[in-house]
Amino acid sequence: MPEQKRIRKHRKRIGVYSSDTTLKNIDERTVEGKLISTITQELYTHVGGNPTVAEQLLIQIISLKAMRVSLYAKLLIEGSAQDTEDRFLTLSNSLRNDLNLLGIKATKQEAPALHQYIEGKA
Repeated sequence: MPEQKRIRKHRKRIGVYSSDTTLKNIDERTVEGKLISTITQELYTHVGGNPTVAEQLLIQIISLKAMRVSLYAKLLIEGSAQDTEDRFLTLSNSLRNDLNLLGIKATKQEAPALHQYIEGKA
């Protein structure tokens, strides 16, 4: 009986400079994968749970950019990369623009009426 060799799939390490192809295949069990999944789900909820195709594309782009921003932030804190600050600022600005396109609005929380406030404190 011939020996069967185990073939292990070598997972690429996710980092700031990872290619888009690598980022497309992120394992959702990793920290980065969980972050992307969480952001994606929360943005789906934000747009009402049934996004259009354009909103789905924006959400995918935003999720990847947010993950990259978090990786850049980590590098900035560690001080391990010299060109990181410019890239971080550029990507952060791009992320902000994408969020504006998606329709991120500040939620207004109405202040309670005076009598409601007083009743709540009593």
